[in-house]
Amino acid sequence: MNSILIKSARLIEPDLNIDKVVDILIKDDRIEKISENIKENGFDTIDAKGLIACSSFVDLHAHLRDPGFNYKEDLESGTKAAVFGGFTTIVCMPNTNPPIDNESVISYILLKAEKIGICDVKVSACVTKNRAGKELTDFYKLKKAGAVCFTDDGAPVQEQSIMLKALEMSTLVDSFVANHCEDDAFVKEGAFDEGAFSSVYGLPFRPSYAEEVMIARDATLSYHTGGRLHIQHISSALSIDIIKFFKEKGANITCEVNPNHLALNSFAAFKKKTLLKVNPPIRDYKTQEALINALKEGIIDCIATDHAPHAPHEKKHPIKGAAGMLGFQVALPIMMSLVKDGIIDIKSLIKLMSKNPAKILGFDNTIKEGALANIVLWHPNHEWVFDEKINPSKSSNSPFLNSILTSKVFYTIYKGKIVYKYLG
Repeated sequence: MNSILIKSARLIEPDLNIDKVVDILIKDDRIEKISENIKENGFDTIDAKGLIACSSFVDLHAHLRDPGFNYKEDLESGTKAAVFGGFTTIVCMPNTNPPIDNESVISYILLKAEKIGICDVKVSACVTKNRAGKELTDFYKLKKAGAVCFTDDGAPVQEQSIMLKALEMSTLVDSFVANHCEDDAFVKEGAFDEGAFSSVYGLPFRPSYAEEVMIARDATLSYHTGGRLHIQHISSALSIDIIKFFKEKGANITCEVNPNHLALNSFAAFKKKTLLKVNPPIRDYKTQEALINALKEGIIDCIATDHAPHAPHEKKHPIKGAAGMLGFQVALPIMMSLVKDGIIDIKSLIKLMSKNPAKILGFDNTIKEGALANIVLWHPNHEWVFDEKINPSKSSNSPFLNSILTSKVFYTIYKGKIVYKYLG
């Protein structure tokens, strides 16, 4: 029997309104006991004094690049990066090669992830065959094979009738559709936000209305069909207003924001250049402020990292270069910066990074006796350097690389086993 005793951790469990220092005894994959001063009795012991214990983080939006793009990331390096950041449940996107539009690719991912065994990898399947936007996949077969949701992420569903059918079908199979909302008619080869950086360098831009138009369309269809819609990585102030309006009307909508959109604004591109290229783009300071306020007000449901590793040569060209940046490794420090600025509290952080995304996926991750032992232990004030030596990912495309960050995961526990330990 595998037994771990966590001593003197500050347990924060928003679901039970708990915030106190306790010991946590884990036996095999379950939490055996939560109490003060549990006797050690020869257990493997973690001295968690000064550390926060909470349910491990859940990410609804991650790119693991496997199969097909294993030079950027694969299931092993991707799950190592996830647990480094405190995540033990992640949803991988279907823009692989081949794309996740059939049962065999789902089986490949689930079996390989199970064999690696350090993280629960859930699979999103394509809305349309080959992510081409023309013909719906077989939602029933894909759901039965293990898909938890449907998205053509990175290739937004452009055709209105296809999106309508997708929302109707998702209701029949008790799932949801997640959409990367950008209208191709407005983005074309756009690279960065419409603003100073694009103007100075004469770059085509990706305007906010490309996102806003599609969010309004999808939210309207969700409202009329009752289909569950999850809007990915919002990046616009008006998008927030549209989502708020439809939520108040009773539409079945949730949404996420990427930590990088909260931590950065478009002026950082003058220093970081193509490292800041993401879709949808990092926008101006006013938009950054609006996203932060929406997070505080509860309009945004959860944080999702959009972890998107790329090889160095793929990030060089400002127009044709790949969009995306690493996410798992820096999500906690970014969110804790909002706590330190008094924008949100730690309970809200845990809800945004763990509780709310778990609810969207339909599972309970409350830390209580008898529950599955998926726990992250982290220090809210520990300073560390995010560099190549410590980075478990195959890629290093992050504007935060070689930066001093505050707040660090010390232990990630998955099904009762320590799958990450910070050696600092």
